[in-house]
Amino acid sequence: MEQNKLNRGVLFTNKRKEKDTHPDYTGSYVDPNGKEFWVSSWINKSNKGETYMSFQLRDKDDSKAPQKAQPSNNGWKSASKVKEEENDLPF
Repeated sequence: MEQNKLNRGVLFTNKRKEKDTHPDYTGSYVDPNGKEFWVSSWINKSNKGETYMSFQLRDKDDSKAPQKAQPSNNGWKSASKVKEEENDLPF
């Protein structure tokens, strides 16, 4: 792994988004130790109307790990819903 890629990541507009629960952006991240992750990010609004982004990191090497509930625009989605949506990610 090249040194300049450590502790960096990229996000791209999710052109395959079909549902509100699908991530708005997807990409990847490399931690300081060179471990690689998939990144999913959602644009949300707080109760006060402020726009913010939430994100999820998923280990590229551990694609079969059990999934926990993930945040969405309207609260939390179930692990089965996350599993179903992962098949729609462009990577």
